Amino acid sequence: MRGRSATKGRIRGKDKELGADLVGILNLKDYDSPRSPDPHRYLATAKSIIVLAFKPLARAYYYQ
Repeated sequence: MRGRSATKGRIRGKDKELGADLVGILNLKDYDSPRSPDPHRYLATAKSIIVLAFKPLARAYYYQ
């Protein structure tokens, strides 16, 4: 378990470096999305999904 915790810590450190506001890590054993393709279709050996969330830039959708 210690290795997994260290890996999660490195991921969470990297998300801050990339400027993400939130990070989520999902075990693929728990993934159930009937409307989405199976992630193993693209990455056969994947065990987790990492999701990074970013706040929208201020005025990013503002047009003059």
